[in-house]
Amino acid sequence: MDNIHPSPCESHIPAHPRASQQCYADGARSLRYATTRGRHKEHHHDQKKAASSPIIATLTLALCLTLAGCGTNGRDSASTGGATDDDAGKTSVIASMERQAKQFAGCLDGKGFETDVQSGADVYVVAGAQYAPKTAVMVRALDAAGNPVSSPNGVDGLESLDLYPSVSNSGTDQQGRAWVMFEDSSGLAGTPYASRQKDYQACESKYPDFVQPSVGADSTVEFPEKEVQASIDFARDCRAKGFDWLPDPPSGQPGIYIPGGLSDDQLRRFLQQCPTDDLPFASAFMSYPQSESAHYQTIINEVAAGKSSK
Repeated sequence: MDNIHPSPCESHIPAHPRASQQCYADGARSLRYATTRGRHKEHHHDQKKAASSPIIATLTLALCLTLAGCGTNGRDSASTGGATDDDAGKTSVIASMERQAKQFAGCLDGKGFETDVQSGADVYVVAGAQYAPKTAVMVRALDAAGNPVSSPNGVDGLESLDLYPSVSNSGTDQQGRAWVMFEDSSGLAGTPYASRQKDYQACESKYPDFVQPSVGADSTVEFPEKEVQASIDFARDCRAKGFDWLPDPPSGQPGIYIPGGLSDDQLRRFLQQCPTDDLPFASAFMSYPQSESAHYQTIINEVAAGKSSK
């Protein structure tokens, strides 16, 4: 499930040839969870795509301080590259969270559930690279008759997921299999899993330290410092060329943030005179107000087509 930010939601258009279009909402970035229908999400494993993630609720303040640069309340942070003592501590915490998730999933499997441990919304920078820990324990979605749900078209229009009003996340994998994530056993009430609530509670009692990862605005994402700095340098260089309307990216975040109200000529000259081909992946993503989406996208497509024809 895949996803990032500025609120209100802005069109996030990649200027980079390896990037793909995204719209980031509510400050939450996620490697795997791209919002499709409100709470419903769709699995897309895209490793370098703009990341996401906050500290899981079970981490204590002391543990959070162990994680260098950890963010809170949906805020993103930049981390420097290179292995450090902080990386060792962070790696240990991540390993512990992933181990707890596997143990909890194994317990559910032993009680007849079909589970899959996926990357959650949390993304950390370790030794200069982003990593999304596999801490989300998903359960196979069932229809009203108790049969496993599949859909070749993702979660859009998948009515069976409406049977799960309280799940934290839901989505489909590459095989079209539908999955749901319960925050805790209370989420099973009123779903096709209602009769299995005690089995789920038994696993919660056996592994009390396991907590599902945070999602949405509660998530935090870390970005490599080099990606953040590349965006800052890009904005500075563009302003030196006369595009003084281009701001620096928000603190701790990479990307190019284009304001609304630009004329066709202003945007076209910017795209032509400020190429992004040499920027790191996340640094080249362009964000702008949703109200400008159709207008700006037309200009971006025109300029891109002109470059490719040369």
